[in-house]
Amino acid sequence: MIDISVILAVKNESKYINEALESIICQENVSFEILVVDDNSEDNTFELINFFSKCNQNVRVFRSPGRGKVAAFNYGVRESAGKYVCLFAGDDLMPKNSLRARLQSLKDEESHGPCLGLSKIKTLSKNKKLDGVIVPKQKGKGNPSGQSPLMNRYAIEELFPIPDNLPNEDTWLEIAICHTSLCKIVHSDIICCLWRIHTGNSYNFSLNNSDFKERICLRREAYQLFYKRFSQKLSIKEKKNIKSLILLTKAYKEGNVFEILFINAPFKERLRLLGTSNGFFYSIRRFFYTFFSGW
Repeated sequence: MIDISVILAVKNESKYINEALESIICQENVSFEILVVDDNSEDNTFELINFFSKCNQNVRVFRSPGRGKVAAFNYGVRESAGKYVCLFAGDDLMPKNSLRARLQSLKDEESHGPCLGLSKIKTLSKNKKLDGVIVPKQKGKGNPSGQSPLMNRYAIEELFPIPDNLPNEDTWLEIAICHTSLCKIVHSDIICCLWRIHTGNSYNFSLNNSDFKERICLRREAYQLFYKRFSQKLSIKEKKNIKSLILLTKAYKEGNVFEILFINAPFKERLRLLGTSNGFFYSIRRFFYTFFSGW
């Protein structure tokens, strides 16, 4: 059986997709498949990945039957055959031998229930202020979202499918990891992804405050949807916490700095949103990107 299914949801990635796939195909000493799901690209991305698959037998290519990044990931997950699944992007790079290292760290904590391993990501940017930042900085901690989660089949059955109307998969997975006990979490210091920061990213600090905030608000709709699906499985404390984060999102959307500061929600979450709540705080957050990122 295949150890890992690496799933890419791609759209208009012709500039970076070959480099991304090369970085994955070069992984050694681990059995893996690559599933690339094209989300209705308008450039020649599909042609490029189709050609790549003809030269690499463990690469499978699909056109997404739905619309959007999440629908593409959901489709790839349904088609995957690996014991473990990880998600990846068509514009990022996978560090050498990181896939095997991630698998080994999770195998050492073999579980008969939902389990996922978290690793670190490192930024890759032409802007020196944004380049080379490791997230998270804390030793022994992995990143709760992005390309980080390596999920066993039990975790996949628990957390997928992710609602297709969400703009991304990150927030949904982060809620499960940070605010519930639905899955066992295994952390490592392995860098699993070089996250390329560029103007095509769905969300990064190269955006202006208005666009950044709009995208954050769309992402955080995941809290309502997550609560609706899993409320029967959550503890009283977990339900109370997620409800507070729903209220925090409302205050953020309305630009109510006072409420963000004093609402009964985790301090780290309040601070995280405060830093992008208006143009003034956003300019400070962006100027000190390296200092504030990764905590």
